[in-house]
Amino acid sequence: MESRFFLYVAIAILSLSFTVLGYLSLSSYSNIGAILGFIIGGVLSALLARIIVTLQDSHKLLNSHLAKRNEQLTRIEQVIDQLESLNLQDTLNTYVNELKNTSQQNQKQKQVLEQLSNLYVSLKSWDTQKTSTSQAEKLEVELEENQETINITNNEAETSPQVLSSATKLEAKQYPKLTKWLESRKAELLSFGDNQTVSSSLKKIALFIEKHYDKLSGLMKEIRQSIAGNYEEVKVDLSNKSNQVLSVVNNFGDRLKKEKLLTYEYYREGGSKFAKVTPLRSKKIEFLISDWLKSSVYQKLTKFFNGRQLKHEVIANANIRISNGQSSKVDFIFFVDNQPLFIKCDVTVSESRIGGYADFCRNCNLQPHQIYFVSPDVKNKTSNSLTSKHKIQVVNPSQVIAVLEKQGKFIKE
Repeated sequence: MESRFFLYVAIAILSLSFTVLGYLSLSSYSNIGAILGFIIGGVLSALLARIIVTLQDSHKLLNSHLAKRNEQLTRIEQVIDQLESLNLQDTLNTYVNELKNTSQQNQKQKQVLEQLSNLYVSLKSWDTQKTSTSQAEKLEVELEENQETINITNNEAETSPQVLSSATKLEAKQYPKLTKWLESRKAELLSFGDNQTVSSSLKKIALFIEKHYDKLSGLMKEIRQSIAGNYEEVKVDLSNKSNQVLSVVNNFGDRLKKEKLLTYEYYREGGSKFAKVTPLRSKKIEFLISDWLKSSVYQKLTKFFNGRQLKHEVIANANIRISNGQSSKVDFIFFVDNQPLFIKCDVTVSESRIGGYADFCRNCNLQPHQIYFVSPDVKNKTSNSLTSKHKIQVVNPSQVIAVLEKQGKFIKE
């Protein structure tokens, strides 16, 4: 209204100006001059008014289109952030690795069946009872050996740690390089566990947590505290979080809810956003404490060694006692081209634990490039200082491969 008021005032002034100009210009016929000036001023004023109104309407229309375009661009950016948070690339890579592992297992099982078939044909060709008995015993031995081979290569079977008083035939068969290395240092393997006790779906979730740990660290800490207590409900305020954080948290909650490791509910209350999380008592609850980190690190390292075509052997949850009586548990021991790599995973950073672990590894005559302490709480800025202080590689999961490429002597060779 204000802009239109000034427009009308301008029209009136323009008309009056031409009226006065016409009146003064034709002094002999002042009345006629005033009328002509009024008409000319009115026409010009009407044209001016039309032009100004058209420009104003065009400006409003342009602003409206720009506002809609900005809103569309904002929605597109939000959708892109949500798609990035879904971790599609890592999920596809995991599916490919699973298919490769399944193919390898099927090939080994096919070989076992062919061996059994050949044994059956041989057994059937014997005529005497004595020969049949002897061949049956041979078949039983072969079956036991084949069953043992299947158990060793089956990565998904969950087995409890095996306690050993010293190096045994099973240890020597499964981990020949470790056995030889222990003997050279007059040490013994007290116990060890299976390399793969995590399901394929949880492996994907482990990689998801590691990738988005900066957005999930607070929630993961509260979940660990709840498990250490009495599995209390955790309420998380998400009101001030970005859409990307909301997408990651909801994805995390929904996927672990399907695994029956926790209950998860996202809701709004009084204009605020909240999530309720309650850990469930489960045999797999260790995944929410530290097993997710071990699974993520294990997948990264094996993928790296396989990609570089580096022959390696790995043992998990190795409890080792050395000649001076000192013992320690190491999450992973990788043997790559006859060089051991000790990997310790911890969801929190404790300098006392780092120091104790570093002291044990040095007593095993390991060099700094063979010792790794991996924790998501290690910041990039503090990694170098902790590494220099303790003379081992103190890194977070996102750094481990880059540091391994830089420090690994077997890679440089």
